Amino acid sequence: MEGGPPCKLRSLFLAFILFNLVILPLVGIFSRSALSAESTGAPLPPYEGTTNGVGEGIYKADAAAFSFTGQWEVETVPADRTGAEEDALYRFTAEPDARYDFAFSGQKAEITYSTGPDRGIWVAEIDGHHRPAALCSRSGGLRQ
Repeated sequence: MEGGPPCKLRSLFLAFILFNLVILPLVGIFSRSALSAESTGAPLPPYEGTTNGVGEGIYKADAAAFSFTGQWEVETVPADRTGAEEDALYRFTAEPDARYDFAFSGQKAEITYSTGPDRGIWVAEIDGHHRPAALCSRSGGLRQ
């Protein structure tokens, strides 16, 4: 089978493979610099804080970014109880009209909360509109 049809195509296959080894990475590098991050799937830079809200990051309940209205109680949960590196600070209220405001710059927010039969109902308002929020009791977060 030494001179049969597969041998005639061997050089074509080799040229195809070498062409792809060189050209495809170059096309990828060029596309990443020439096209927007949304179209290439490259990670976007983190959202920066502005005068109207904080940027991307993790903010604890005692951060200046939160503004609490109403009677809120504070509970500190020791790190050895949660397995975290430092103590966790939680705020809770029994006041029906209590609220907290958190101005942020970005596309989404994740809020850690607790669920249980002794907990109440809460509403998420984003940009002045009540938004449907998928309340995930397993992960304990609000996802918009």
